[in-house]
Amino acid sequence: MLNCAGFVLVVAALAQPQSAPPAPATPAAPPAVAPAAPAAPAKDAPPTAPEKTPAKITLTVNADDAPDLKEWGEKAKAICEEWYPRLAQELKSDGFTPRSTGKIVFVKTARFPAATSGDTITVNAEYVSKHKDDFGMMVHELAHVVQAYA
Repeated sequence: MLNCAGFVLVVAALAQPQSAPPAPATPAAPPAVAPAAPAAPAKDAPPTAPEKTPAKITLTVNADDAPDLKEWGEKAKAICEEWYPRLAQELKSDGFTPRSTGKIVFVKTARFPAATSGDTITVNAEYVSKHKDDFGMMVHELAHVVQAYA
């Protein structure tokens, strides 16, 4: 599993625009040698486990303490749902299945912009009111949900 610094590097790499390589000026020549076929699994090799990374997460938003931020919470939810498959794929590890549900809960004040415990992202309403463009913190906290930090 990645620590926070490693996560920041992963998110930064994933956030880079994906551009297609430039088209070659001339048609490429066919390879001189055909690529080798993939090796057959050994007869005694154990079967591979099916992929356990959920394709999506179901999030709920609780803005009871900050009803004026309900719309912001819904946008944060949509961004997190979009980022979830990428984070789950990048942070996967053998034998671990990331959570497929979570909550976004606003509190009136806190000593932090946002924090995660279990499947709950707690968001400081006062902070969001002053930093309405900070959706990156939500993607960061979502990584903790994916990693199932206690």
